[in-house]
Amino acid sequence: MFQKWLKHIVEGSTYFGIEVNEVDGKERFSLLKLVHRNKELENILEMTTDSLDTIIPQLDKNVPVFLTLNTANVLKKMVDQVHNPKSAKLVLDAFPNLQLEDFYYQILTGDTKQLVSLAKKEYVQSYVEKVQTMGIPVFSIALGTSTIHTISGFLDKPILGPNYILEFQKGTLVDFALTVPEKTGKYALNGLAVSSDHLLSFSHILGHVIAAVTSSNLQKINKAHSDAFKNKRLFDFGLKTSICFFLVLLLSNFLFFTHFSKKNTEIKSALASNEQQGHSIQQLKARILEKEERLQVLDHSKNARVSLYLDEIGQKLPHSILLSRIEYQPLVTPVTANKSINTKKEIISISGVSEDKQEFTTWTDHFERQDWIERVEIVTYEYLSNASVTFTINIALIEI
Repeated sequence: MFQKWLKHIVEGSTYFGIEVNEVDGKERFSLLKLVHRNKELENILEMTTDSLDTIIPQLDKNVPVFLTLNTANVLKKMVDQVHNPKSAKLVLDAFPNLQLEDFYYQILTGDTKQLVSLAKKEYVQSYVEKVQTMGIPVFSIALGTSTIHTISGFLDKPILGPNYILEFQKGTLVDFALTVPEKTGKYALNGLAVSSDHLLSFSHILGHVIAAVTSSNLQKINKAHSDAFKNKRLFDFGLKTSICFFLVLLLSNFLFFTHFSKKNTEIKSALASNEQQGHSIQQLKARILEKEERLQVLDHSKNARVSLYLDEIGQKLPHSILLSRIEYQPLVTPVTANKSINTKKEIISISGVSEDKQEFTTWTDHFERQDWIERVEIVTYEYLSNASVTFTINIALIEI
């Protein structure tokens, strides 16, 4: 399960195959797109063009490309001998006096016949570099028709490719010819229809999917390309995963911090409120106790009587009069150091603003008729405007 998951990360499930062939001295490019789904390959796209630039818009830099070179620079020759298909002797039998270290080769094996495909390393590497500079991510390279053995068991008639004819009997190679068939067609491969222009790309991709082994010296270069592609995919995946992880982590931390900060603030507010309420209750109790003590004292003193007078003054106050100050026994002179404090005995001093002259007169007349008031003296009476005046009156109380 882990291997399957890892393969999906470093390869994905989509594959592109590009076959480069040559007809009448002119290169042609065939693009095939396959998707590996439910243990089957699905044919998504087929196109053939004379320009590689036409193919590029169809590609995805994160999808592996299987490149098959089948041009005139790839030599192909049938060998009517039986040798170990992994041995380079087949190549030397097909192409004597060859400096093998300068060439890449790949062999399509049969029971009695072997088809050797050969190309200079310089040509292969330069072609790969050319397509890579165009943004094509090469994953694997194949030469000639060598990979077609992976589908030979599904074919019951000769394969008419763009520049070759192959014939199999019971899944084994019996004949090969370099020629341009008069017509090409589609081939049924286990329920999947693939045109002859894309058979090499299909077999190339299928060989990778089923891990088919071919006799070749391309393993090292193919491993380098596939490792580079996988590392890039893995790096991209790791980078994106890391970014997403840290974004989620930061978002989670922010949400948790906001949540707990809010809760902490609420708790602190509640504690502060409770503490304030407790303090207020203590203050209120102290005030009540103080007032109770004062009431007990005032009940037996003349201050209690004065309080009743002040209450009556407040009850009889007209709406047009706004008091700013009321004092019992106001100071004769301001308090100064080293001097005794003198007050006006039995005097209630009232200051304020009146907005109705008639009500003010009625109010003062009312006080003069009270049996607990000796006299009412208007100390100040100054106009603020036509409608309002400021005043200060002194009410002299009958000695208690």
